[in-house]
Amino acid sequence: MKKLLINIVTYLFTFLRGKRWYSLNNFILFQTLKNLELGNGGDPLTSGEIEVIKMVKKRIAHPLIIDCGANRGQYAHLIIREFQNTPFRLICFEPSSETFKSLQESIEKDKLPVKGIQLENLALGKTVGKATLFSDQPISKYASLQRLDLGYTGKIMDIEEEIQITTLDQYMADRSIKKVDFLKLDVEGLEFEVLLGANKAINEGLIGIIQFEFGKTNIDTRTFFKDFYNLLSAKYKFYRVHTWGIEALPEDYLESQEIFYCVNYLAINRTIPFS
Repeated sequence: MKKLLINIVTYLFTFLRGKRWYSLNNFILFQTLKNLELGNGGDPLTSGEIEVIKMVKKRIAHPLIIDCGANRGQYAHLIIREFQNTPFRLICFEPSSETFKSLQESIEKDKLPVKGIQLENLALGKTVGKATLFSDQPISKYASLQRLDLGYTGKIMDIEEEIQITTLDQYMADRSIKKVDFLKLDVEGLEFEVLLGANKAINEGLIGIIQFEFGKTNIDTRTFFKDFYNLLSAKYKFYRVHTWGIEALPEDYLESQEIFYCVNYLAINRTIPFS
């Protein structure tokens, strides 16, 4: 039945070509992107990320989780609530001083009886030292080490703050961390740079699962899905996160994956049985 339906739709689309049907095709294109949940990755409550957290809990005992780009703790609270009756360790990185204060207050207000939560007023990237953080307001979900061009959305990234930055490799070495089970990255277009700073951990198989956001901010940082594929595909299998679960991506890179609508992806170490 499914094959028959596909054949019928394919046959019908052969007639929807040319200038006459351009507007209809444009509507179908954007509606299809919406139905595929491309552009749905910005809010952890509606992006499918909660289901990923549940899958991690089910498959990995006593995980060490890193939340890179913790902001005010929205994602951290999801982790805490899901793992509240299970031993775990959570390290949150947030470089903005004002946002970090908000993160601290948010975690302190959460009365859940949990231990093992560590907050770091640091950025993760590909270098160690100091860097400039750009934002549109003191507490911003768009803060980035790249001055993002978001003027078309009404946001001007004109606030600058000097922050501390380190690499994940250096951080793990300094604190004798042997393995990171789940690394969540949401750093406004600079996820790839964080991975470059974790090159040793990646090559040695010390990171189990990586979740990274990919979308419009990657336009400004000039990073492509192909970059992630080239860096990770030898050791990691790629999945796209949906509200209904995770979609396994083809083994080979496809240009059609370069869609700059906010989506979360998983890169799962090939040694981990995960489906």
